[in-house]
Amino acid sequence: MELKSYQQKVIENLEEYLDYIQEQKNLPKAFNQYWEDKIGPYNPFDNTGMQPLKIPFQMLHTFV
Repeated sequence: MELKSYQQKVIENLEEYLDYIQEQKNLPKAFNQYWEDKIGPYNPFDNTGMQPLKIPFQMLHTFV
């Protein structure tokens, strides 16, 4: 069975991310490095790069 192009891209991205995990030996560092290399470091002045996740307090309170 041949994969669709978007499915193949997901597999390639996953393989690349797993390589980062192997290199870093630390999940948070691997995650940050992967996204920094993929889209650049976060720059709050022009809103480029990996942006921090913002969770509204009410949503967090309800979840917890």
